[in-house]
Amino acid sequence: MGVTDFSEEYKDQVFYIWHSGGRKQGQDFVNLLPEHSDGRKPSRNTIILWIKDNGWEERADALDAEISVALDNLVIEKRKKMWEEQEKVAGELIKKGMDFLNLTEGGGIKTDASALRAIDLGLSTQRVSTGMTEMVGKIALMSPDQLTTQLQKLLGKGGEDALDAEIIEDEE
Repeated sequence: MGVTDFSEEYKDQVFYIWHSGGRKQGQDFVNLLPEHSDGRKPSRNTIILWIKDNGWEERADALDAEISVALDNLVIEKRKKMWEEQEKVAGELIKKGMDFLNLTEGGGIKTDASALRAIDLGLSTQRVSTGMTEMVGKIALMSPDQLTTQLQKLLGKGGEDALDAEIIEDEE
């Protein structure tokens, strides 16, 4: 076994340590590495060779992109759950307010004004929340080109009907 011969499993382990540690390659990084099964550790120069020869930068970039997409999806799911919960709470507020006004159990509401405020708040929340879950889901599935097209439509720019013009003021 040569100085730079290490198992592929060990190299993969070092790659993930290198990636999760901020892609450092100094001696401090080397000192943190676990020993290979034969008790050796790679040198700093060996690590630099692995980075170059094994495409670690590209592999790490691809992994970062996957992590970014996964985090984006997590944020989208959290936002969707929040809006779904808002829709549920809005429905409950409306029901409690209507129950009070219909002289059935008011569910904690004690006055006409509180019942009306609960209904108004519930309806307002429903208006804002309803459809947001679906909209976020659709946006998340759009390609960058589709997003750009939609943004241009909203801004009134682009498209076949767009004119490229300048306004020149009269000088009188």
